[in-house]
Amino acid sequence: MTQAIIDKVAILLVWPRELNQLKPLITSLNDDLVFIIDNFRYTEPERKGRVDNLVKLLGNQQYVYLSEVIGVNKYRVLISTAQTYQEYVTFHSYIRYIYAITVGRFFDVIGMSDYLLASIGRPFNGGGIKSKIFEMRQIERMIGLTTICYPKGLDVNIKAYPPERLRGVFDIYLCHSSIDRDLINSKFSDTKCVVIGNPKYDNPPSVFRSKHIISNDFHDINTSKPILLWIPTHINIQGESLLNILIWLPAITQLSAKYNIVIRPHPKSLAIDSKIMKKLNQAGLIVDSRSDRDLCVLYQASDLVLADYGSSVLSAIYMKKKLLLLNMPNKTKFLRLRKNKRQIDQEVRNDAKSFEYNDMSLYKNIKDSIEQDKDLELTRLKQKYFGNDNNLKKISEVADNFIGELLGTVQIE
Repeated sequence: MTQAIIDKVAILLVWPRELNQLKPLITSLNDDLVFIIDNFRYTEPERKGRVDNLVKLLGNQQYVYLSEVIGVNKYRVLISTAQTYQEYVTFHSYIRYIYAITVGRFFDVIGMSDYLLASIGRPFNGGGIKSKIFEMRQIERMIGLTTICYPKGLDVNIKAYPPERLRGVFDIYLCHSSIDRDLINSKFSDTKCVVIGNPKYDNPPSVFRSKHIISNDFHDINTSKPILLWIPTHINIQGESLLNILIWLPAITQLSAKYNIVIRPHPKSLAIDSKIMKKLNQAGLIVDSRSDRDLCVLYQASDLVLADYGSSVLSAIYMKKKLLLLNMPNKTKFLRLRKNKRQIDQEVRNDAKSFEYNDMSLYKNIKDSIEQDKDLELTRLKQKYFGNDNNLKKISEVADNFIGELLGTVQIE
């Protein structure tokens, strides 16, 4: 069956938070825009409820479901964060799965996986009991003539980014900095890259205005106290999910007398265990779970960011916010894997202070960080990871010139 060519820009949405992430691009594009909601079924429990949330957030804006489009329409330009895939069981994926749940699981039980990970950098367990029976296949080429990858964070794995499954999937990569650009170019040498920074943080309201917005949203905020933003990542490891919150909760709770503690749990963590909300509220913290939260405002309103891992570490750096890092215990599988993979957010610990959950010096460092002028230090840190602002391509230019040109010049095959 011949697919119909739609002369529009389509944005493939997987997570509600992508609307905030893509807002600058969406605002810059004209009416030739349609949203495609990924309504595929996945085995990941974290994806529960996301489709309904996306429909609610889009309101009256034009959207279609991915299941209605795939194999039927192709859009002139497709923009995706590469988070959509189809799950295919193949001979190779089946054999790998059998190995993982037998030999790999045995390696885990006897401690061989940990030994191999520590000694040669790979556990050779195939994922163990958490291995998937399927392989992931991208769908962007099936619904887009020219495909553009929009970056979802600089917290990438230096050793493995971009993943091999993306080879040949995208014509153009929009990048946060020269770091992800160089990793892409070294692996996919024939791919065009455009460095755009992190546009959702480029035009923040003033600190005064941001604090006013946040204090209106959360009536428990005492405007005479500084705001600490605690923004933990999601840990997708059995037995360690939410551990980064639970081990730090007693220490963070003690700060409530002097500071407003606003915690924003990762949306995936809330999808896995909604009971954590009750625990955080009972601890007296101010919990932000709004799916349409403008994170630019939230960061700007904070006097200090407490992060651990993930994109929030680099987001704080991009916005030049004062930052302290909260470590996971060394014995956890999460941390061992992260160190071995050389995640960018793990490397930041070479430039920013980090603390163990029983390190009492955290309290003094919070006080000192808030009181001290760190503008020069924060500027240098941003330049290290994101370069000079003058070298970034503005997202309005990408929308008005680059994507506009694609709409007018791409040839239908």
